[in-house]
Amino acid sequence: MPVAIVTGGPGTIGARICEHLAREGYDVAIGYRQDHEGARAVADDVEDRSQQATTLAGDVTDAMVRRRIVQRTVDELGGLDLLVNNAGMRETEPFLEVPAGELERTLRLDVAAGFHLAQQAAEPMLDGDGGAIVNVAAAAGLRADPARAVFSIAKAGVLALTRSAAVELAPEVTVNAVAPGFVASADDTDRAPGEQTTVEEQTPAGRWTSAAEVADAVTYLAQAPATLTGEVLTLDGGLASQLYPAGDETDRAGDEELGPGIEQRIEGPPEEAVERHERDR
Repeated sequence: MPVAIVTGGPGTIGARICEHLAREGYDVAIGYRQDHEGARAVADDVEDRSQQATTLAGDVTDAMVRRRIVQRTVDELGGLDLLVNNAGMRETEPFLEVPAGELERTLRLDVAAGFHLAQQAAEPMLDGDGGAIVNVAAAAGLRADPARAVFSIAKAGVLALTRSAAVELAPEVTVNAVAPGFVASADDTDRAPGEQTTVEEQTPAGRWTSAAEVADAVTYLAQAPATLTGEVLTLDGGLASQLYPAGDETDRAGDEELGPGIEQRIEGPPEEAVERHERDR
């Protein structure tokens, strides 16, 4: 049986990834920091699908924890074929209001921990029959997001990590990323008033991305051929591809109207722009 490590396993996206991998025949090591009950519930779901599961507690920014996660997975499940770097932070402060240390903390988890975990996971893969690494980034890493500077910087770093590792680990290990936009969560209590409607109106697909769709993309990349590596699969309903958000009434017919339209959009209230940004898992 192929074996996978999924960090951030108890989260909305992480749990779906574990479920879909188990359905594809993977045994799963579920990494988590504090949510023991959530991790255990995910493990039970994996085992209900006739696959083995183990839960691995610890902060992946700690080097000893990372080594233990990889070693225990190999010892308990018999090898390592897939790493899903899913653990990450979501920060929403405007650029000038980001507190001291927040950028460093976020980069330590999203980029540095993912980098070193990929290094350590690649060793048993290279010693065996190869494998795959899939990084869960975000569409925010593809462009600047007002009031999400730290988040965007960190996710851009994850994308750079993906491309760099792909070049050096090929052809034995593929390294790819998924970049979801707004992801519907089981717990929507932290949504701003009207946020769901705003996202649906401004996304060409007309709805939020589901965690199951992200999990499907991860599962696809986990089984990718050697020629599919260093790629980013974006799942944001077309939001990042459009020049103007759907439903924007700016006159695009001629140059005379185009300039003021852009000015108005740039100078608009930042809280309106924030509602258009994708959510992390």
